[in-house]
Amino acid sequence: MSAEGRAGEAPPERDSWIAASGQVARWIGVELELHAPRTWHGPTWAMLGGVLSSGDVPLTLRSLVLLAVAWLVSEPLLGSSLLLAMQIGRMRQASRGAAVAEVRWTIPYARPDSPAQRALDRMAAQTGRALGEWRALQGAGERWLLLALITAVLSAVAGGYVPLVVLVALVVTLLTALGRPPRSGAREAMAAGQFMVAWLVGRSTFADPDYHTLLAGLALAVVWYAWTRRPPLAAALAAGQLLQAGLLAALHAPLLAGAVLLLTVPPLVLLPEGPSSQRTFLQHTQPYLMASLLAVAWGLVWPV
Repeated sequence: MSAEGRAGEAPPERDSWIAASGQVARWIGVELELHAPRTWHGPTWAMLGGVLSSGDVPLTLRSLVLLAVAWLVSEPLLGSSLLLAMQIGRMRQASRGAAVAEVRWTIPYARPDSPAQRALDRMAAQTGRALGEWRALQGAGERWLLLALITAVLSAVAGGYVPLVVLVALVVTLLTALGRPPRSGAREAMAAGQFMVAWLVGRSTFADPDYHTLLAGLALAVVWYAWTRRPPLAAALAAGQLLQAGLLAALHAPLLAGAVLLLTVPPLVLLPEGPSSQRTFLQHTQPYLMASLLAVAWGLVWPV
């Protein structure tokens, strides 16, 4: 992803945010990094896999429109909202102790030391701190609200369970903005969450998800999280792939389960020996993981 410090409060951290998803730039501008330095658009692949797992995509103009809407929601818009929320969290922490907006409320005929007036003073102080933090965001809060509104409206266009999935994702994103800046592991966990959301959005746009779809999405998110960590988590990556293979075997798709296991070998063999080889590891091993994703999506509909 592009640098997180674009808001001006923190230096660029390109190496720390390695899951290439959508990103925000210049007010409501949404920018896609088509030549991502580490990975190429995982959420897009997850969304396409979710669409494939639905098994029912008629070749009509309506389907193309829904596919475009699902991509906009799952990749650039949600990715941009997540990145902006993390920037807001850092900006809020950096603005601690900044000037507090002066707010004063009074009740007619109330004494200064009355319980009602003291309660109003406390509420006014909290409101003043919130207004001070909002002003310190330099417009980032308004941008996030607009992005969230656009995302919610487009998710309603997609229909089905998409609005519910997107609502949960936006709530998590809002909590990220209101909380402390996430550390490295938490950032990668949220990127894995976006990966799973993209999978569910793709599936829910054309068919209702079932528990097989949810289990597959969870396994894919575990793999994405383990693969993007620095260093990669080999045990978690293998566990996620084994879970996918086991799911396919349970669905009577032994050939596809075997294919997933075979596609697990290259990422494990090519595990980086140090931080300097992380870049080439991601670039060289992502095709195997994306191929296993498509195998899982295919097996959910057409077991082989």
